[in-house]
Amino acid sequence: MPEQDSEERQPLLTIAIPTYNRVDCLTQTLTTLLPQVPATGVEVVVFDNASPDGTADYIRSLGTKVRYFRQKSNLGPDINMLDCFRKARGTYVWLLCDDDLPYSNTLDILLSAIRDLDRPEFVYLYPIWGDAQLSQYRDTPVESDWQILDANAFLQRISFLFTFASSIVVRRDSIPMELVERQKGTYLIPAAIALYTAGACNRVAVSTAPLLLARGDNSGGYSAATVFTKNLTELMDRCPAEWYDRRLLEEVKRANIDHTVRHIAERWALDGPGIWNIFRYSCRYKPFYQRVLPALVRRAIHQITGQTKVTS
Repeated sequence: MPEQDSEERQPLLTIAIPTYNRVDCLTQTLTTLLPQVPATGVEVVVFDNASPDGTADYIRSLGTKVRYFRQKSNLGPDINMLDCFRKARGTYVWLLCDDDLPYSNTLDILLSAIRDLDRPEFVYLYPIWGDAQLSQYRDTPVESDWQILDANAFLQRISFLFTFASSIVVRRDSIPMELVERQKGTYLIPAAIALYTAGACNRVAVSTAPLLLARGDNSGGYSAATVFTKNLTELMDRCPAEWYDRRLLEEVKRANIDHTVRHIAERWALDGPGIWNIFRYSCRYKPFYQRVLPALVRRAIHQITGQTKVTS
């Protein structure tokens, strides 16, 4: 009873959902999430970056099930995501993006992990990728065990997926916020929280099975080519030397080029600076020549013939 009384005053967990102009996705996420939320101990908060669609009306229709913060104007995703941590009341914050879906018992598994694993500083929910419609989603319970890993083992286990925002559950008092806030303007605040919190605390609980379905090809409207080359490289290079093996960081960069940058080169919208940054920050790694450059060449040929389809 004392723990329950304490959680009535301060929630154990804040599920913080940053959103902008995607009420259809947000509706799908909250429809899946809200039936899982217990009467006490968890708050759900939507941080709306001044959406011009029907987001405000939809949230108001939910009554007291959801707390709602609306920015006066669009401040960009980094400021909105930082507000998720500044204004949360929970001991822990789960940064759940508005377009990803937890499974039907993900929240119960997460709460049990927090309580059973001696309140870990960082919990990582392993994701699996779906299509843009999340047509693979099944409303059936899942099971997962947990691994407790140090910072290097964590990065070895998940590689470049530390950038996936919806997997991040952190104890607020464990975030090295001064380092994180230096990443404003990079579109990588969640990645900075994951990488720097894992490094500073050297202890992460990682699910052994997927607990989230991520929506594929749903860009946030930024230059992904720049974010996942220049900005991500600089983020990793700024890690204090004692946190991670530098060779491991290089392996993660290589894997990121082999998968993320290759996917961007194949499918996402590219601007001039983005193309330049792909070349500048990827050309020292073999996957650039094996996967990325051929994808760019194929894309150029298809553009000439009018066959290219990109995701903005």
